[in-house]
Amino acid sequence: MNSKITLFFISLLFVCIAKAEDHQLQDMDLSGYKESGTGGFVSSSRQRPPFRMALKTNMLYDALLAPNVAAEFHISRGWTAGVSYTHAWWSNSRRHRYWRFCAVELGIRRYLDQTRFSGHHFGIYGQLLSYDFRVGKYGYMGGKSRGAIFDNPSYVAALEYGYTLPVGRRINIDFSIGIGYMGGRYYKYQHLDDCDVWKNTGMRSWLGPTKAEVSLIWLIGRDNYNRTR
Repeated sequence: MNSKITLFFISLLFVCIAKAEDHQLQDMDLSGYKESGTGGFVSSSRQRPPFRMALKTNMLYDALLAPNVAAEFHISRGWTAGVSYTHAWWSNSRRHRYWRFCAVELGIRRYLDQTRFSGHHFGIYGQLLSYDFRVGKYGYMGGKSRGAIFDNPSYVAALEYGYTLPVGRRINIDFSIGIGYMGGRYYKYQHLDDCDVWKNTGMRSWLGPTKAEVSLIWLIGRDNYNRTR
């Protein structure tokens, strides 16, 4: 099931890129414009806002061996909507060590710069996640064993603040932190006699930092670039 979810998100990103290229070609079409008296062009009808999006990866999660990808879409006047997917499924069965994490996030952002993916921003986001961590005597699992991310997941609801720094014509780096609530059921287990033995079940209730982000961003869209670089 997890491989199917991964394939779905990869396919979704290819659709987003193809859609972006289509919008760029449409933006270049001047058939809907007429020449003005000043020698420029004005729209003969109301001009559609230019298509802008950003593809991202959180380099902090990448460094923790949790590959991730995100897409963010400009909606209107500084508002954006984003979706991200993180998937790490590492294990060493011989030593009974596990580093497994799967998360889907949806969020809304407001940039103070109303036309660019840059500068100060704030927003809200929600996550669904499952995990299975064991590097010592005990392991901790959130979600159903060998199940999909939606099988009894943990959840997050939080606020975020950040700053996006332009470093190239179409490349930015985003620094963000999220603070909110994380809840959900977890299972504590121990490996004994070649079996993972359940110890107890608890309810996680955490209020505090829920996300740290240092993301590399690629800007997509004919009019979506940093003019100062």
